[in-house]
Amino acid sequence: MIRLWFALLMLVPAPTLALQYCEDLWYTRNLAFDRAGFCFGSNLGQAVFGNDGCVGTDVAPGGRDAPVVARIKELERIAGCAIDTSQARRLSIPDIAYRAFMTDLPVATDLESACVGYRGDVLPVRAGRLSDDPVLLEVPRGGMIFYAFEPVGDWEYVLVYRDDVVIGAGWIDRLVSGESECEFFAG
Repeated sequence: MIRLWFALLMLVPAPTLALQYCEDLWYTRNLAFDRAGFCFGSNLGQAVFGNDGCVGTDVAPGGRDAPVVARIKELERIAGCAIDTSQARRLSIPDIAYRAFMTDLPVATDLESACVGYRGDVLPVRAGRLSDDPVLLEVPRGGMIFYAFEPVGDWEYVLVYRDDVVIGAGWIDRLVSGESECEFFAG
């Protein structure tokens, strides 16, 4: 079934992939602003984040989120991203339910790869890039580790699939995982 998923991915039109990439960048950038207390004025911002607990529009992400926002703005400019925020709608981000729990926010790339049929040792998936950040789940044997985000040092943000369903997301230590621990590596 996973091989079918990759075959179908190759049939997705480039504009659709570009929109998904830009949506992912928009979401993460605005999640950082939401965490800083930003009050959204756009229909999309209000639909996705709401304004409960917001403090104003003159806020800026700080801490670990500040460099992520700067990088995302650069990538959005390079990609020519222009998200229509006038409509309240659902975003096509497979890990949207997990992203808000991250200590460190990921930055999407337009490149994707996957470790299909993981067969390595227990691999903890964490909320952030520190070895003492909370473990959110462990990659199950036979699961798929999906890579579509910029690595940071020895850490990589991944989506974890089981039977073609996202079961979690978070940060893994790249030094712990490798292609040799996969039934096959795609991408």
